[in-house]
Amino acid sequence: MAVKSARRLADRLPGDSRAADANPPSRKVVRIHLVGAMQAMTYAGSPVLPRGRKARAALALVCLSRGKLVSRSRLAAMLWDRVPEAQARASLRQALSELASAWSCVPGLLEIGREQVRLRDEACWIDAVELPEANRPTRADGDQDYLAGLSGTLLEDLDGISAACDQWLREERTRFETRLRKACESRLFEMAEQDAPQQQRAQVARTLIEHDPTHEGAWQALLSALLSLGDRAQAIREYQRCREALKDALDVTPSEATERLYLAARSQPDVPAYSKLAEAPASPGSTFGGRLRVGILPFVATAPLLDPSLCWSLGLDTAAALARFRWFDVIAPVGLAALDSDQAGLERSLAELMVDYAIRGTLTPIGDGIRVRVVLLRLHGPAQTIWSDSYDLPMDALGEADERVTTKLVARIDPVILQIEGSRPGRREGSEATRLVLKAIPLLYSLEQRRYAEAGAILREATALAPNDSMVAAWTAFWFLFHVGQGWSDGPEHDYAEAERLSRHAIDLDPENAEALGIYAHLCSFVHHDFEAASHYFDQSLILNPSLAFIWALSAPTSCYMGRPDDALRRLKRYRELAPFDPYHRLFESMDTMVHLFARDYEKAAMIGRRAVRASPTFTNGYKPLISALGHLGLGDEAARYIATLAALEPGFSIAAFARRYPFQFREDRDHYIEGLRKAGVSED
Repeated sequence: MAVKSARRLADRLPGDSRAADANPPSRKVVRIHLVGAMQAMTYAGSPVLPRGRKARAALALVCLSRGKLVSRSRLAAMLWDRVPEAQARASLRQALSELASAWSCVPGLLEIGREQVRLRDEACWIDAVELPEANRPTRADGDQDYLAGLSGTLLEDLDGISAACDQWLREERTRFETRLRKACESRLFEMAEQDAPQQQRAQVARTLIEHDPTHEGAWQALLSALLSLGDRAQAIREYQRCREALKDALDVTPSEATERLYLAARSQPDVPAYSKLAEAPASPGSTFGGRLRVGILPFVATAPLLDPSLCWSLGLDTAAALARFRWFDVIAPVGLAALDSDQAGLERSLAELMVDYAIRGTLTPIGDGIRVRVVLLRLHGPAQTIWSDSYDLPMDALGEADERVTTKLVARIDPVILQIEGSRPGRREGSEATRLVLKAIPLLYSLEQRRYAEAGAILREATALAPNDSMVAAWTAFWFLFHVGQGWSDGPEHDYAEAERLSRHAIDLDPENAEALGIYAHLCSFVHHDFEAASHYFDQSLILNPSLAFIWALSAPTSCYMGRPDDALRRLKRYRELAPFDPYHRLFESMDTMVHLFARDYEKAAMIGRRAVRASPTFTNGYKPLISALGHLGLGDEAARYIATLAALEPGFSIAAFARRYPFQFREDRDHYIEGLRKAGVSED
């Protein structure tokens, strides 16, 4: 069928002439990513990327030809450079047939003729081609966001196809890196002239550094932006990366200008951009944009410490770690250091600054170490202690304070605030979209159909209020994903397409939104069965925010699908370490059932599964690994009760439906899971 389609397309290209373009598309209908792992999908959500690497390479070459005709002889010579010409052309016909089949859902865009191939790129958005030209004003649709999101090597998964293809890749990558460098340099210069937000400058600088680690101008732009944002700790870490990159590549040290920025980070930390309003008292009733505000009070020591700077550095590191969460603003200790020290005066000052929560830390010497006690205060009215915890830090591990203290404490604070804010009936004017998201999250995690539908309605309302809010888009994408996963969707393809669109939109709006990256990673795994891309985006998410406990848990199923239950257990263990009292742990407990099923520990899978479905009786995916484990244990009578409950929650569930939807990298894992369902008595169709 695909060969016939290719032949029909061939009739549109007589000889060497270009096909008539009587009806050019009025809009982009296909989105193609060539930077990083190759991806291609229509805007309606249909994948158009062929499975074969050589078919993908042929598509890549056509994409980078910018709408020009590409001869079949060139494609054959490049992809099959060590076989006779006749054999190469026969292999090319097969690859083009696969390509034509993949693009059959968008007829007319990929034109495959008898001698030549062409892509009508006016109807395609191609990241490497859309790269803005240097010295050109930024478009209204946001070149800076596009530049901030370019991560990875051009066509990084196509190396080794052939010697000729590798040579072509080297040439294309050189051209692309040169264009990207010039575009980023031009954009950074433009942003400096326009006094653009420091966060945007930092994102573009990071893109330039990723592609050219020795570009000292980009390092200076990044350090300067971080200093303006008040992220002293991150500025110091980035300087160390800069120093290592220059040493490894060029055997040189940073310039005097870079050293000055480093010294400024060490000695004179600035107030964060989001905290500058804390330098002066706020007028009563001002809203600062209405966002939730968390203040970090300067940490204090109850007795002299060997390292007197430890209080200051822990407070700043806590502020930097909390700032990675996208749904509240953080006031660093430097912004609150001058406030009154007595309780009544401090509360008045925090109320004037409209701080919603405050974090207070004390350091006490104990034996051969230090005990760090942290208290979270709620400031809606008189200050109330709503959470506290202690962390012991040995003297010989002071350099590990970030891992032993900061990462854990911020991971535990976030869900506490999230739960409180989600249950509040209202918040001050100006933060309506954020308030709606916080209200929707507990309903979403309930996984009870009526409340889940209510969460969807709330998120639609938030989207209408703030269509370009990254967190609104990310959590709405999450809603669509689990709506299909629960078996409640009347249009799974539509919902998956919406999840794809919204998660990408969230990342485009904020490339450093760790929640959005993690949600998109889960989509890559569960929907597209693209485990390599899923692993990449999960890693990116957890690099940006290693304290994001729910992403550690959400990444565990992907490790299972890849046949790595040990890695999945490690991720769930990390989730529990970071959020041992997570109010939404019931959702993630069922993932433990799956992990132990994949590990062939049926007794433990059944034990955890029984507990998980009691805790979350409407979470349909909690029943499936439990039923499979019971099947392997020969407990069909017990499994029958759970099968009946699952059938009521997800009508039409069967082995065939499960096999169509669930992703497995290895056939033996798929067969093993299904065999347990079959032994338990699940119907085939």
